[in-house]
Amino acid sequence: MDSGGPDTQDTQDTQDTQDTQDTQAPGPADQDEDGHDETVDCDDLDPSVHPGAEETWNEVDDDCDGRIDGDGEYAGNHQVRAWAVYEAQEREFIMDCATTMARGGAVVSFTVQCQPDLAQPYADVLLGEIVTMEVKQSDAAITGSSWSGRTVVRSSNGWESWGEAQLSWSDMDHASLSSALDTYSLDMVGLGSLELE
Repeated sequence: MDSGGPDTQDTQDTQDTQDTQDTQAPGPADQDEDGHDETVDCDDLDPSVHPGAEETWNEVDDDCDGRIDGDGEYAGNHQVRAWAVYEAQEREFIMDCATTMARGGAVVSFTVQCQPDLAQPYADVLLGEIVTMEVKQSDAAITGSSWSGRTVVRSSNGWESWGEAQLSWSDMDHASLSSALDTYSLDMVGLGSLELE
């Protein structure tokens, strides 16, 4: 029976078809338009930050790998030459020392542990069984790819002194460490390399 009014069934069918077509959700956004969407881009508002970007010394995780600049745990060796005048003769000692270092943000800490060859005359008297150089947490901030500051140098014999050290990164995964101790009775210089673990 025709009531002479509008056909509501046809209108409803058309509305249902339009609703079905409009409900597809858009894909993940790429707000900075660098070719990497927000699911993989760790800063989707900066087009220079995305997976595969070159990491630079800027305190930002440029390549979205979870590391900022050269942050991480490093290990390597440090060769130390020590010398002193003892009983009117110059004594020299060469030590290969295990080294660990951690860098996080603007803070660095490291430990260099040396075991002198006690078969050398007077090594036990001048150096002891173990010589350690360390920075527990640097007061001097890292500036880009370098750090320098004071270290504590101590012996298992009970002596302790201040030394100086410098770290420099050749790239994000490799660093070099140089050190020096200049005291009245004992001098030490060291050089070594470290790699990201």
